[in-house]
Amino acid sequence: MKLFQYQGIDVKVDKLFLLMMVFYGFAKVLPQALIIFLVVLIHELAHTIVARGHKVNIKEIELFPFGGVAKLDFLEVDSNEEIRIALAGPLTNFFMAGLGLAAQYYYNTDYWLPFFIRLNIIMGLFNLIPVLPLDGGRIYRAWHAKSVGVFAATRKAAYQGKLMAVLILLVTVSGLYLRLWDLNAVTMACFLFYSAGEQDKTASFHFIRYLLKKREIISRENIQQLRPYYVRESTPIGELLPHLHPNSYNVFHVFNQSGVQIKTVSEEKLIEEYFKKGDQILMRDI
Repeated sequence: MKLFQYQGIDVKVDKLFLLMMVFYGFAKVLPQALIIFLVVLIHELAHTIVARGHKVNIKEIELFPFGGVAKLDFLEVDSNEEIRIALAGPLTNFFMAGLGLAAQYYYNTDYWLPFFIRLNIIMGLFNLIPVLPLDGGRIYRAWHAKSVGVFAATRKAAYQGKLMAVLILLVTVSGLYLRLWDLNAVTMACFLFYSAGEQDKTASFHFIRYLLKKREIISRENIQQLRPYYVRESTPIGELLPHLHPNSYNVFHVFNQSGVQIKTVSEEKLIEEYFKKGDQILMRDI
């Protein structure tokens, strides 16, 4: 459901968020829900402002019960830009928590201001956990992609997201014995597991788009950092593609069984052969 538009960006809310607002209304804690909505919105706007500063297009913002998503195309940004954009949200939460602590010094309240402070601290720390789809997962992916490539980094961060969801669920269920059952934690674990699964399922699709995007970068950029690889002639190109690095130009030196170099394959040639013949073609056949 679309709420409003901010500088050409549609701000939407998920149906679960609306159900949460209704539930909080019946529970007579609607102000608490409004504070959550405000904090989540500011968190996502912080991502948007920093992204705009890097001339990165934000498609839309969608708010969920336990956070939000500023939908940008991570293939359009380099690793360092993605890290800065992802950090903007948690840092804004910590800044708002600091403002709340300062305000509490002058205006002591029984509940709402402490709730605002606690919410920002929890949201900031939770989003720094290195799992997708959280901000920490985006930071981890951007950093890890420098060494293993975008595809492998995305799948690993998504897998970690599933593990985190299962861990939260196990801790919550075990809390039954201590009478510490928390339905919010169960819902959050389910949402995290589902979102991480979606990231995992779309990893291959994003990887294909990444290869197409890489061809554009190669043809456009005059100077790139060179990253050499040394591979056997019997290596399928499918094993090499996930190791392509987003911020460098990759060259593959191919050796036969005797250890003699027989050819050098450029990155654009590797990508071209992949789209023509698939990922099972061997390096000696390129």
